[in-house]
Amino acid sequence: MLEAVLLGTTLDSEGGITVISTAGAANQDYLRDLGATPTTYGPGLKERVRALAPQGIDAALDVAGSGILPELIEIVGASSRVVSVADFSASRYGARFSAGPPRDPDRVLAEAVRLWADGHLRVNIDRRFPFARTAEAHEVSARGHVAGKLVITVP
Repeated sequence: MLEAVLLGTTLDSEGGITVISTAGAANQDYLRDLGATPTTYGPGLKERVRALAPQGIDAALDVAGSGILPELIEIVGASSRVVSVADFSASRYGARFSAGPPRDPDRVLAEAVRLWADGHLRVNIDRRFPFARTAEAHEVSARGHVAGKLVITVP
């Protein structure tokens, strides 16, 4: 399960940003394949991130809601540079919570399609389920450890 994504503005060899992402030991190669520098979550995260990005981290995104917000705030140095899409308590820490659909979903979808068509966005599909097996897809999702999206197909 992916827990957090940490972003540093130091340019990499291709002129992009450094992305450090946390996941369990079994998903480290998956993160590497996505172009991120992987590390495990859990105790010692701050030290591991500091070793991977000695120049510092500029922003963090919490995608799991696993109680990591205080540590992410400590890593980036300011609660205003942490966003969660999964932890409703974010505002208690001064971090931002991103909820609900975007203001202009048509524009966002069009941009996502453009990025995908240009090869800048890749969506990894872990498994597909026919509509009749929707309950099974939910069970798989609830167990966690999915490396990509679960897709329910409608006939």
